[in-house]
Amino acid sequence: MNMLSETIRLEIEPLGIKTIIVIAGIVKSNFFANLPTSQLPAEETKPAPRYKLPEGSYYKSLEAEISKAAAGEISAGKNIMTAEAFGTEVVNDVLRGRSGRTYSGTLGWGAKWIPMFPVAWLDTYCKKRGALRSFVRVDT
Repeated sequence: MNMLSETIRLEIEPLGIKTIIVIAGIVKSNFFANLPTSQLPAEETKPAPRYKLPEGSYYKSLEAEISKAAAGEISAGKNIMTAEAFGTEVVNDVLRGRSGRTYSGTLGWGAKWIPMFPVAWLDTYCKKRGALRSFVRVDT
């Protein structure tokens, strides 16, 4: 998507049309608000997760982490930019006449700097620090 956006920006700039490419960091949202509170039968006695992967899913070993993200637990209590603040920041960039890329949202700046690191370093970091360390393929 980034390459397409950059290409369009470069093609229409000589026509006097300004574009802005918003590269978003982490933003609080209601993305999972309509997720069912349970996908398990009502007769289950234990609390049901809000998110359940199908049996044999390739991502089954990450189900607990995915469930935490769906419940909003990963960003709970952290200083994550609200959707309103994100929108205000982007609109301000537009009103100031900014064109090209703009980085907004918590850790949005990372999208600018992270690609400068060798991919092997990033892979190792993500596997050691994140849930990917527990990612094991489930054969179907």
